[in-house]
Amino acid sequence: SDVYKRQVLGLWKNIIYRYENGLESNHYQFVLWQGLFVPISVIVMMLLAIPFIFGSARHMSLGLKMMLGIFVGFAFFIMNQFVGSLNSLIQISPLLAAALPSILCLLLFAYGVKRFAA
Repeated sequence: SDVYKRQVLGLWKNIIYRYENGLESNHYQFVLWQGLFVPISVIVMMLLAIPFIFGSARHMSLGLKMMLGIFVGFAFFIMNQFVGSLNSLIQISPLLAAALPSILCLLLFAYGVKRFAA
């Protein structure tokens, strides 16, 4: 935990230094926000597993549910990496770029709950 606090504090100081000296700090802001969103991402991924666990067993086999769960987790990882690269290219808000994968997975969770509950 101490290392994490030091890393966040170091990023924060670097962002302030860059801002005060007129340097680009978009990438550092993205890394900071992405690090702060890690606990939220873990919670979102656990929520996203719920429709796969409690869905009807008649519609899908366990193997198919497991493969879909693995695919969704891998897609989340790839989306996180892609948004980071996209953020460097088009300079979108670092907060939005870090939150976008979690927001999309929350929407997918809501769809999954609605679909599997019916």
